[in-house]
Order: sequence, then C-alpha cells, then structure tokens
Amino acid sequence: MGFAQVPVGTHEQKFILPPSASGHLPLGIVLVSSRPKKPVAQPPVVGSDQPMTVEQQVPAKLKFTIGSKALPEWALEDYNTAFVINLGDIRSNPGFKDGNLTIQVTLESEVEGIAIPMIAMPDVLVLPETASGPLLSLIQETPDPVAKQFLQALFFDLGGDKANAQKAYEPLSRSDNERIARMARRGLRKLAYDGRPHNPSGNFNERYRWGLYLQTAGLFSQAFHEFDEARIIDAKHADSFYRAGEMAERINAGPIKIFDYMQRSGYAVAYENPAVWYALVVIQRQRGATKLSNADLRAIKEHWLLGAAMIWGATGGRLRIATTFYEVLDYEPIEYVTYAEGLEAPAEDLIGRRGWFDSVISIRPRLPEEQGKPSVTVGPDQGPRGAALSATFIDSTWPQYMRLWYEHYLWAIRAGEVITAVPDGDALPACGTQPPHNIGTSVRSVMRYHLAGDECMRPRIADTAVPGGYIDLWQLEGPFPVKDTPPSNGARPTKHVLDPLPASLPDRTARVFADRDFIDLARYFPDAGWALARATTWVYSPVDQDVRMWIGQNDGVAVWLNSACIHKGEYYSAHKFADRNLVDTVAAYAPLRTGWNELTVVAESWPAPLEKGWGFSIRLCKWNNEPVPGLAYLNSPPSGEKVPVHSPPPAGEHYDWLAVRDDFRDKLPALKTQDIERITGLSGVRFAGAQDANGGYFAVTAGASTDKPGYRALDGAWDSARDRDVVVNNVMDWMRESCCLLPYEKGGNRALLFVKPEAVEVFARLLAEPAEARAVFGDRTIWQRAMGYVYAPAAASERLVFVFDIGVGPPSGWPADEENLLDPIPPVFVPNPAKAKSSLVGPPVTVPTAAPPASPVSQ
Repeated sequence: MGFAQVPVGTHEQKFILPPSASGHLPLGIVLVSSRPKKPVAQPPVVGSDQPMTVEQQVPAKLKFTIGSKALPEWALEDYNTAFVINLGDIRSNPGFKDGNLTIQVTLESEVEGIAIPMIAMPDVLVLPETASGPLLSLIQETPDPVAKQFLQALFFDLGGDKANAQKAYEPLSRSDNERIARMARRGLRKLAYDGRPHNPSGNFNERYRWGLYLQTAGLFSQAFHEFDEARIIDAKHADSFYRAGEMAERINAGPIKIFDYMQRSGYAVAYENPAVWYALVVIQRQRGATKLSNADLRAIKEHWLLGAAMIWGATGGRLRIATTFYEVLDYEPIEYVTYAEGLEAPAEDLIGRRGWFDSVISIRPRLPEEQGKPSVTVGPDQGPRGAALSATFIDSTWPQYMRLWYEHYLWAIRAGEVITAVPDGDALPACGTQPPHNIGTSVRSVMRYHLAGDECMRPRIADTAVPGGYIDLWQLEGPFPVKDTPPSNGARPTKHVLDPLPASLPDRTARVFADRDFIDLARYFPDAGWALARATTWVYSPVDQDVRMWIGQNDGVAVWLNSACIHKGEYYSAHKFADRNLVDTVAAYAPLRTGWNELTVVAESWPAPLEKGWGFSIRLCKWNNEPVPGLAYLNSPPSGEKVPVHSPPPAGEHYDWLAVRDDFRDKLPALKTQDIERITGLSGVRFAGAQDANGGYFAVTAGASTDKPGYRALDGAWDSARDRDVVVNNVMDWMRESCCLLPYEKGGNRALLFVKPEAVEVFARLLAEPAEARAVFGDRTIWQRAMGYVYAPAAASERLVFVFDIGVGPPSGWPADEENLLDPIPPVFVPNPAKAKSSLVGPPVTVPTAAPPASPVSQ
C-alpha cells in the first residue's frame, strides 16, 4: 500500500484500500516500524574543532482512532514491530464506502514525523476480525496454538529476524490447517527470495525470472523491483516494462508511473504499422448546477489517456487509440438526443461522415436525479454515423472508460467474428493476476494475454470508405430459394447463409464486372424472394499475409476462403444498417496465402416485409486502411498457382509457442476431448467448468470417480461461494490457481499442463522438470511443446486454456502448491542481450483523412 506519512501531533488521514473488480479486497492492514532517528550533536573528536552529528533512535508512540473506537496504543521499539488494523475495524471506518481507510492518527515523539510502511495482507485474518493492535499483544491473546505459532513466525518475519522466521514457518508449512500451511509456504518463498544464494545484479534473465516467480507468488513489491531492474538492463524488452507497470499498480505507485510504464511498453516493441482506433470523447462542461473547472477537465482527459496507454502497452504497440476531445461549452447550441436504450448523447451531426470514428464517448455531469444511473452503450448500428456510443458521467475513471471502450471492441469482435472465446461478463474479473485490481485491470489483461499479438489489430468498427477499392470481379450463382417459413409474429427470420448449396449451377451462373462498389444482387436476381446467392472471386496474393476484409451486407453474408469458413454471418444488419446497401459495416479479416485464393460469399435476402434490398461488398486493405499492394482478381477459376484447400493444424503434435504466439488461435489446434484421449491414451475424458461473479473452475476429468493423488473427482455442481481448489491436480480454480494437470504415461511419466493465458510465460520459463524428462522429450524445451488449446466452459463467454506436454514425475510426488512447480533460478547462465536504446518516440498522430476543415470536430 505504500507509506503512511505521519506528522507529529493529531491528524486525520486517508488511505486507499486495496481495490478489486468487485469492491475491496478482504485484507487486514499491517504497519511496520521502529523508533525514528533524530540527529544528535556529539563533542568533536580529538584533533578537530567541528562537532559531530549522529542519528540516535528516540521514543515514539502512536495512537489510532477509527470513528469513535480508540485502538490500543503502539509504542515503537528499537527494532521493527508491527501494528494490525484488522478487517472488522477497516469495514467500520467512515471512509469504507468510498474505498478508503479514514483514521485519526496521533504521533507523540521528538521528531517532526515518520514514514511507516503499510502492507495489506491476509495473514492477520487468522485473528478475530475486530482484533486490532500491536501484533505482539495480539499473539499473546490468541488461544489457538497453531494460529499463535504462525503469528509468531510473522512477527519474526516482519521484524527482520529471518532465521527464526524460517524455523517457525517450516513446521507450519506441513500443518493440517490448510490455510495456515499455505501462508507459511508463502512466507518461506519470501525468505527464499531474501536469502537467495546470490544477487542477480545486472543479469537480465535472472531478474526477469525472479519477477515472474514473485508475481505468481503474490509478492508484488518484490516483483516490481525485479521487473524494474530488468527493464533498465534491457530497454527494448517490452514485457519488463509492462509487468513493472502491472506491479506498480499493485503497490499503488500512482497513475503517472503506471502511465509511463505502459507507454514505454508499447514503444519498446517499435511496431511499424499499428492499427488505429479512432475515438471521439465529448465532454459537456456545464449541466445543471455543475460546471467543470479546468482541473476537472484535465482529470477526465488524463484518466481517458491512461486507459488508452493501457491498451497501447497491453497490445505491444499494435493498437493505438487516437483520441479527439471535444468540449461542449455552456453557450454552444449542441443538441443532445436520445438514442436506443435511453442513451442521451450529442446528435450525430456532430460527426461529418460515417467512418470518421469507431467510438464516441459522451461524458456529462450528473443531475441529482441521476445518482446511481449506470453508463449505457449501444453498437454502431444504433450510434452516430456508424460509431459505437457510450454515455457516462464525470465520476467515471480510467477503469470505467476502459470497460466502455471494451464494449465497443467486443461489438467489433463479435460482428466481424475475428477472434473466438474472448472473456466478458462474469469471466472478465477472472482474467489477469488474481485478484484483479479493478475492471480496467481485467480488460488490460484480456488485451495482453487472451488476445494474440496479431489478433488485437483485427477488430474495427468504422473507417473511411475508399471508392473504387472494392472487389468488382465476381462469379455469381443463384438464386437458391430458402426452404423455411417466415415468422408470423414480426420476429427476425432464421439465418440461412450456412445452408449447404449445390456445388455448381451452370445454368444460373454469371460472371460480372461490377460498375458499383456494392454488389446489388437485386439487379442480377430480381424478385428472388427469400433466397441465397453465391458469389466467388479469386484473389492473387504475392505473399502470405493477413488483411482486413471490410464487408457490406444486406441482409447478411457468410464468407469462405480456400474452403474454410472465415465469417459465419452471425451478425445480420440491424437498426440503422438494416435494409441498406452500405459498404464497410463489418470488419472481418482474410488470411491470404501466396497464389490464387478462392473467396466465396453467400448472401441472403430475407422475406417480406424485410426484402428492401439484397447484396454485399468486399474490400481488402491493410490494417491502416491502405490498399494491399500486389493483389489481383479474377471472376473465373485460374489455370494455376491455386492455393490448396485450407487444413487446420493437426492435433497431437508439438508446436513452438514462440513461433505461434502472435496468432495462436489460427496456428494451434483447438483440442477436443477425443484429441486428449488420443494423446494420452486415457478414456472418458471430459472438460467441465463454470464461471460466475464469485469465481468458478475448469477441470479435466478422465473417468475416475474417486479422489487420488493429483486427481479430484468432481461430484455435483460447483458452488463458487463454497467450493475452492488450491492443490495441484486436474482442477483449476479460476480465482486461486493458474493451471491444472492431467497425468499420463507414454515413454515415461508425463502430464498435460492446462494453463491460463496469463500464466503461459511463467510456466514455460520457470517450470522445473526432473532429469527424466529429457529422456522423454529430448532437447525440446517447454516452449516447444505446446499442444494447442481448449475452449473452457465459462458461463456467457468461453475462455481459452492452453495445453503443454510436460514431465513433472508421478502425481504422488507433486507439490501441494503450483508455485512449487516453479524454479526462479535459471538452470544455465544466460548473458545479457546487446545494449539497445529504447525508442520513446511514438507513432505520428493519425487523423481521419476524410474530415474536411469545416468539420465541427477537429483533432
């Protein structure tokens, strides 16, 4: 939590409580200090006429009052002692509802003030919730002998008596009291760090490995120190900057420091052509009796820019939010209108043209009657000029802004079908290092760990149209009547773009060279009714490359590339997009391969009364909306250089994670239970899982109905308010663990490691395998033994869990804690990389190219 700066005398002080995405973490607070030092003059030494000044410890006493309750006094000693403010008193403090500890502090001493470290920790929760006071006194009053022994070990630890702390923790680490045993083992890990055999000094690999280990062990202050040292040693290592920023947030280092680390993380990669997401932030300066000062306005902008920096850093400099701020002054005649969902925001004529902005965020002061009113978001098909829209209030901060932006980003993901299994809803808080600091931390973790580097550039909501840039050579086939009955209750009809169609239809085939950007199928197939049409073009690409594919649709389309469905048509045009021949309403992507790629579109025309148009458009471009050089098109099959039919990566093989991590969903197989059975030789393999706001689990079961070493047989539904798992086995508790293991034998003891995306690097770098693993896997490192991923059931949104093939010995020898699977000490010395200067110059400012000078919105 940082330091409490306590001046002499009596003062009221406020401290920010450790936050989480769902409120405040249930932790006690421990203050650690010794008597302060005061300069004291001493007689001069022999041969000198100058007096000496030395520092001597002086007495100090602290008194604390929370509300009307006076806590026991704390008289400081010559050595470090601790004072506990426990959970019950924290919850009863007058600032609790605002996320603060408001406390009256009195310091009696000769010094002007002292700085006292404050630590939020679960260890003191072994005491009654209302037990606050000097730790030594609380130990003496504790009746439980095991709790007393643990608190004594903690007293030694906090006081710097490492030898006695280790002696006390050792037997407790094997205690039958699971909770105390786990905390004792965590204490031993901290002592192992403090007493490591040598200081890693200036070696990057050792610093970074220790940082990963300490972050996993929940020792965030120490982890920050190691990552901070690592980023100094290698100024081009973006992950060191990013993880230092994560840990800076954990230790309340302040938004400016976090902003700096996130910005540097994005710039360190020096990615040449990042995708740009255009955002318009509209701030109403006066509403009702509230008028924003310049300081208020600056705070709003700083919070938004901090969120944007989080995205920039989390995506490794691949996605940049280009922000336009527009201030609505009290004398401006800007009209606010009501959109869908009761959302109030500026009328869409504030934006000159569709395509200028992906996101619009409207921020206003709250009226008295709006207290408690939540923020509201609508998609681009209901927003202004094709932009997604959110309305919020001036009391929002960067976590809320990130959540609103993420809602826009999710709309683009889902409509474009560019990324699968992206966490949302109840699955969101379980992302990242647990427990999450706030909802913004969870969003940032999704962008960093749950999306591959190349994937994060794919989603877009809008961009400026490029007349003449659309594919105009097509082989059209149809119409194919839909065999269905239109709904009679006014509901939208069933979608049929995935219905099987005849392989060819020579008597109803036309090859066209369109004279318009939007292929109006009503011109080619008039009076088709409820029908489908197939359009095929052949695209020549000189190299393998992923490109953006802008789709226009009326009513809906599905798309295949080289016989693989790359867009299923889950979103049909609705609201403002419905029954309109609009280009560029959905951003998908196409993984082109060298040669002639067969691109097929199936479009659907809905029945009356929704038959007001029918057709599609396709435009291929780079992520920055520039044309893709070297592409060519045909409306008849080419004679040679055809790209073969797409084959997904096969299951059962080892893949090099470092080679696939930037596009892991496409380059790794999605493993099913039958794949796991074939890999392991086990039978009856099942995936199970659940997720809610309180947590959840993921498990891999293999037929056994009883518990045994390394295996937990699940019986009945998981209750996240009651059930938990904290042991290395086949079950992963989303909120408490990072992995689970499924043991099997094939040439030796092996296991499949099922690991969260945010923990892949930790386990690939630090997992300590026994010597026998070399006989099984040869020289292949854990990095080179990625097997694929599985879709983990998690309520409304699926999640990915990655699978690695590892050797950790028989389950009977597995440790209780997953942290004990790891070893921060590198097996071999790795010298530092060559020195390189960090690039701190960001990409040039990018503005919407179509915005005319007279636009009411200016960058």
